[in-house]
Amino acid sequence: MRKSVDNEFINGLFEDYEQMLYRVAFNVLHNCADAEDAVQETFVRVIRNLEKIRAVPCNETRFYLVIIVRNVSITMLNRKNRRIELDIDEQYDLAADTVPEEELLCRLTVDEIRRTLSELSTEDCEVLWLLLFRELTANEIAALLGLKPATVRSRICRARRRLIRLLEDRGIYYNGEGRTGEAVSGTAGAI
Repeated sequence: MRKSVDNEFINGLFEDYEQMLYRVAFNVLHNCADAEDAVQETFVRVIRNLEKIRAVPCNETRFYLVIIVRNVSITMLNRKNRRIELDIDEQYDLAADTVPEEELLCRLTVDEIRRTLSELSTEDCEVLWLLLFRELTANEIAALLGLKPATVRSRICRARRRLIRLLEDRGIYYNGEGRTGEAVSGTAGAI
């Protein structure tokens, strides 16, 4: 009897929220198959934690599921970005008209920024990742995270300052020309 009730509950969740969860996943991953995988993984997690899901008030279930699918999608995106293996010119996007060493140095700094992001809080990492690497606007991030745009803008500002401090602690500064160098005023505007 209990298994039948569980199946009905899970089927009801799937019917009610599958399309919405797919849209959230697709907005992060920009790939149909990956978005479907993220939704599937979300429901696997729901099944594993069924009692916790049941404890969530009905009017909050949607938000809880969105958080799960968003986190699953971001994790998938991070894994996917780590696995990409290209030749050195493609990986570092070297332009034919630039000095390769300078361009490579700029890209390595971007890679360092990615690594440093993982040292930030989940909240800070999330907004900066979406802003810097997914190139979403504050309004798009707000819609994705279910926050007010003003809240997202203030989180971005605080997270940038924290990221800059961590990078400067590692000896990475921005000199306004896209290269590493000595720290100058206006560093905060570079990132």
